Amino acid sequence: MSKLNIAWVGAGRYGGSAHLPVIAKLKDVYNLVAICDMEKEVANRYVKQYGANPYTNVGNLVAREKLDVVDITVPGSAHHPIACFMADAGGNIICETPIAVTLPMTNLMIEAA
Repeated sequence: MSKLNIAWVGAGRYGGSAHLPVIAKLKDVYNLVAICDMEKEVANRYVKQYGANPYTNVGNLVAREKLDVVDITVPGSAHHPIACFMADAGGNIICETPIAVTLPMTNLMIEAA
C-alpha cells in the first residue's frame, strides 16, 4: 500500500500535542507533506520538528501539494469553510470535534463531502 499524503491545517493550540505526534508515528501510512497555520512562525516551528512544507494559506496549500488527506485542527468556527474547500478540491478530511458550530454549517460540510 502506498502512503497517503497528508496536510495538517491549524497548528496552533492542540494539534501539536495530539494530532501531529500520531501522524508522525504512522509513517507507514502517512507522508506529512504540509503544515498550515495563519501564523507563519507557528507553522515553521512544527516544520522544523517534523519536516514538511509550511503554508499560511489553505488555497496555496491545495494549489501546490498533491493531497490525499487533510487533518483540520483549527477552531470549530473555522472548520466549515476549510472542510468545504478541501472537499471541493477532492480531499479526504479528518476534522476535530465539534464538526461545526451550527447545524446548517454541518449540513453544508456533509453535502460538500
